[in-house]
Amino acid sequence: MGHSAGGRSVPTNDNPTTATMSVKRRQELADVAQRHGLMVIEDDAYGLLPEQPLPPIASFAGELTWHIASVSKILSPGLRVAWLRAPSLAKAWRLAADMHETAIMAPPLNAAIVADWVRSGVFRQLTDAVRAEAVARQSIAARFLDAASFTAQPEGYHLWMPLHHDANPGEIVNTLRPHGLAIVSGDVFAVDRSIATPALRVSIGGAISRDRLERGLRLLGALTASDASRRISLV
Repeated sequence: MGHSAGGRSVPTNDNPTTATMSVKRRQELADVAQRHGLMVIEDDAYGLLPEQPLPPIASFAGELTWHIASVSKILSPGLRVAWLRAPSLAKAWRLAADMHETAIMAPPLNAAIVADWVRSGVFRQLTDAVRAEAVARQSIAARFLDAASFTAQPEGYHLWMPLHHDANPGEIVNTLRPHGLAIVSGDVFAVDRSIATPALRVSIGGAISRDRLERGLRLLGALTASDASRRISLV
């Protein structure tokens, strides 16, 4: 059976919305792909962040799914090493040939470092440490922001903050930028910015210290407090 067009999925901790697909939803998506012969590209960049990772879509429809994961989102953006599970050995070889034509290979030193970390257990230790830091920073966010004002994963790096329809995300972003908080207007992720709902994507990971993060989130909470009250009053 030939495969028709497919789609890309970020099943765990979607960026920017922070949504995570349930196991039931993953199974349903795999069922649809199998019924219609659709190809699935599973961008599982954050799949290892949860302490109890959910089964990937590839585990339900392996013959149709290209499952991709990376070190850069889990441990360090400086290590540009990713890995991929192809639907078949033939397709894996074809992709390897295409990659060789465009990039020759992954940086050998980076690949050697990651391979050694996997064999020695360091990869798991580092992942555990990053997860623990993410949990601590999510706790900081919960202290300074109204719980109803944002969505996030307990072990994720990002917050997603929908705003009132007449809010100005750009003003909030410009106010917070000097304070070191990594924040962008949600419309940068929209296909058509003219119809995008006002929102903010806040990154709480990276090099920013916990102290600076606290100060930035405290100010963000103050700037969005009136917006949150307006949204609550409309419910």
